[in-house]
Formats: sequence, structure tokens, C-alpha cells
Amino acid sequence: MKIVKLLRSVFNVLSKAMPKAAARLGVELLFRTRRCKRKSNEVRFWAKGRPVTFRSGCRGRIFGQGYKVVGIVHGWLSHGPRFEKLIQAFLDKGFQVVVWEGPG
Repeated sequence: MKIVKLLRSVFNVLSKAMPKAAARLGVELLFRTRRCKRKSNEVRFWAKGRPVTFRSGCRGRIFGQGYKVVGIVHGWLSHGPRFEKLIQAFLDKGFQVVVWEGPG
């Protein structure tokens, strides 16, 4: 909790003194998260999907060939391969699964 209080104080001062710098720092902190090392089974599973790059510049994978399509977007500090069981369940039902691999 101490880090949260420290960040609030820094942003409070910085936003008054240098609002553009505070905005840039906020964006950097929000969109550049720590990278989690993927487990070997996650790497193997992720390699089974077809790579895709979205218009946003973010990347992802497409699994399956079904006519019904489902999209999966992971949460903060997660990554697409963590949804292997969910993806496989949709594939077993005949879906095509599109997984967006966003920042963090």
C-alpha cells in the first residue's frame, strides 16, 4: 500500500507542475506492464494458433476454423495462453476462437 500512496503523491505534484509529463508517465505505467514468463505448456499451446495483428497494432492468435466465432480478451497482467482450457472448450463445440493479446 505504501507504493500506492507514493504514486498518488508523485502524480499529484507532477500533474500540477508538469501536466504533460504526468500524462505521459501515467500512460507508460498503464500500458507497459511487467512481462510474465510463459510456462512451457502455454508456449506449446499458443504456437498452435495462427498469428494475427489487429488494426490497433496489438497481436493475437486465431484457433479453429468454425463459422461461429468467439473473442477472448484477457485481463490486467494476464495473457492469452492462460485461457487454454476455455479455448479448447470452444473449439470442441465447433467455434473459431480469436484471442486478443493486449498489453498487460
